[in-house]
Amino acid sequence: MPLISIILPTNRINSKLLPKLKEIESGYKAFYTTDFPKEFDDLIRSRCGDIQHYLQPTLESIACQTFGDFELIISHRYAKEALSIVKDYNFPIKLIQEKYSLWHDLGPQYGTLCNNINTAVIHSKGDLIWRLDDLTFFNNDTLHEIYQNWERSEE
Repeated sequence: MPLISIILPTNRINSKLLPKLKEIESGYKAFYTTDFPKEFDDLIRSRCGDIQHYLQPTLESIACQTFGDFELIISHRYAKEALSIVKDYNFPIKLIQEKYSLWHDLGPQYGTLCNNINTAVIHSKGDLIWRLDDLTFFNNDTLHEIYQNWERSEE
């Protein structure tokens, strides 16, 4: 049983989002100056350089964690959309279809974020749940720091 369940609810479509991310990537390169601290610059480049899928920066951040006792649950209305990218990572990932909601019948313009979060929580097995957004990236010790803070609060 993992200590931390990372839940990532998303319904984005890569083909719609990736062109916008490529614009951001080229914009970052155009505005890069030596004013950025080296750690920040390394983080941006390692997580966002040459991305092919919008989940890639987040998955790269998770893959680099020093704390390994976790699972990732990605809840997606269009789960097949993320299948191509999750197979490239070697840590516990559950890619699940968002549970049915009456809002689904009204069309894709109706966001179901709460339903998507609930779907991920239902499938989580960890003692601690950390909700994460897609397109999030962070340093390599983030899960360790989260666990340490949670452990201290239990004392």
